[in-house]
Amino acid sequence: MKQVKFRRPHYDIEGNFSHFSYWGKISFNKDFSESSFTSPTFNSKCTYKEDEQFTGLKDCKDIDIYEGDILNSEFNGKGFVQWNNDNSTFEIYVEDNADDDQYFFLKGYGEIIDNIHQNPKLIET
Repeated sequence: MKQVKFRRPHYDIEGNFSHFSYWGKISFNKDFSESSFTSPTFNSKCTYKEDEQFTGLKDCKDIDIYEGDILNSEFNGKGFVQWNNDNSTFEIYVEDNADDDQYFFLKGYGEIIDNIHQNPKLIET
């Protein structure tokens, strides 16, 4: 059974990124015999963006990959992870590729270098 996890980006009153909260059905061992469902957190002093889902994949350093993560790959360059409804898959969106700016996800593909909340300008450079 796969882990169903989400992260919620929290922003302060001025609109600056504050932190992530994580929630979902999280296993404490491989067979899910010990697991829990945690709920998202709310705070009246924060605003929220859309929750981002765990892709079920890890980067080359074994770190969980979520929507909104920025990855760097020697093959396709730098891009961010997004869900594609048409293909029902997570993809890497690379803005500077004129031919085909969508790439399908592969296990161990690239390295997470940041996310679009903490460093949105990183994908522009």
